[in-house]
Amino acid sequence: MRDSMIGGTRLLVQALKLLNLLVGIGFGITLLVSFWEHGPLVAQLVLKYGAAHAGPILTGMRVMLAAGILAVGVAYVFLRLLAEILATVAAGDPFIAENGVRLRRMGFALLIYQLGDLALGVIDHWLDLLGADTVPWFPSLGGWLVVLLLFVLARVFAVGAAMRDDLEGTV
Repeated sequence: MRDSMIGGTRLLVQALKLLNLLVGIGFGITLLVSFWEHGPLVAQLVLKYGAAHAGPILTGMRVMLAAGILAVGVAYVFLRLLAEILATVAAGDPFIAENGVRLRRMGFALLIYQLGDLALGVIDHWLDLLGADTVPWFPSLGGWLVVLLLFVLARVFAVGAAMRDDLEGTV
């Protein structure tokens, strides 16, 4: 049985991988420009926030951009593993031990992402205290639940694959 949702999902994951790459390039270029065009950027920050806060705000901006680049790397790992799982689904054999390993790795990738999000929340709060314009930050309860779900599913896949192998060995 061929599931048309799988083909669409695989295409969506590939598109997300490309979008993720483009976002990473954008973050990287912006970070580099913040060093090359340091003078005009600092001048604008001094004008908006005052001389005392311009340097720390610029540092915070750069840290957030660097963290964004790291998040892009984590997202790439997550999406690549998801694409590999979807390939096994499309092939008709998803209940294999390797998919349990992939799910566990996805859980660790999302855990790293969530911890990074907490760190960005601290930086966001610090920038807010300096008076910088920031987007309100809120922790993602859903993200933490998905981390737990991935670890549980990884275990389910590992046990299920072992049971399947045992069953095939007895037949």
